[in-house]
Amino acid sequence: MPDTAFFVYITIAIIAFGSQGPLVVSIARERDGLIAAAYRGGFLALTLLPLLFFTSLSEIFKILGHLPSLSVAAVSGALSYYFGLSAVRLLPVGVHGAIRQSAMSTGAIALGVFLLSEYLTLPQVMSLSVVIFSSVALALTQKGSTLIRPTLVGKGLRMSAMSGFFGALSFYFFSIISREMHPFVATFFWESSIAACTVLALISMRATGNYKKSMRLSGKDLLHIAGAGLLAMCASVSYSFAVNHGPFALASGLFASTVLIGIVAGRIVFKEKLSYVQMFFITLAAFGMFLVKVAS
Repeated sequence: MPDTAFFVYITIAIIAFGSQGPLVVSIARERDGLIAAAYRGGFLALTLLPLLFFTSLSEIFKILGHLPSLSVAAVSGALSYYFGLSAVRLLPVGVHGAIRQSAMSTGAIALGVFLLSEYLTLPQVMSLSVVIFSSVALALTQKGSTLIRPTLVGKGLRMSAMSGFFGALSFYFFSIISREMHPFVATFFWESSIAACTVLALISMRATGNYKKSMRLSGKDLLHIAGAGLLAMCASVSYSFAVNHGPFALASGLFASTVLIGIVAGRIVFKEKLSYVQMFFITLAAFGMFLVKVAS
């Protein structure tokens, strides 16, 4: 069963991961999502590198015994980014977020039960359902509820679902690696591998002439990338510690609440007000997280 440290670490991870979203979105809106992902990943890898100095060489070389799991985690993480960035071109961000988080939470719980035999209690499942429902409902209350491209809505929904599925798969293998070695080592190689896949995809697309947009970012954009990278580092490291103190399924299920953190952070970044309905779902999600703690 999860201990107090689990809830401390997963709360930090949720707040940090949810907060970095608007900073990346601000660049994706003005420039391009793939460029934002590539820069974020590259900066994150550099930021995580100093953490290896707090580990031993024996811990670092342990990664060699987990290259298959790391490869699957990296490729599935990159695919999650790809499908997510493609989906938001066909669907409103709120609809995409709701579908992605539903698929990711469901997939994560299924992987935890069938592959790790980490069964949740009925009170935990019921409390977690409140968190997931509130997060999905909150995502659907965002502005832009009309479909961007009605004729391609089916394709957009499938891409959002695939983004969630591959996200759950990536987090699953990352959780496995985190339990077998120092969390700093696991986090560095996981994030660096995803960044490498994203950058290689971008380079290959430019080499074949399929991507001709400028790679240059302004000083403001670079500051946003730096902020997003630091927050993502905090989130990934905290998550890797959390899964050493509690079930993967519970950690990933609670991660659905990053939606509500992202929306609140987005309101601060873009200076948009929260509606009463949104405040209700945020309060309901927070209450659901409290119930999960009580049920555990």
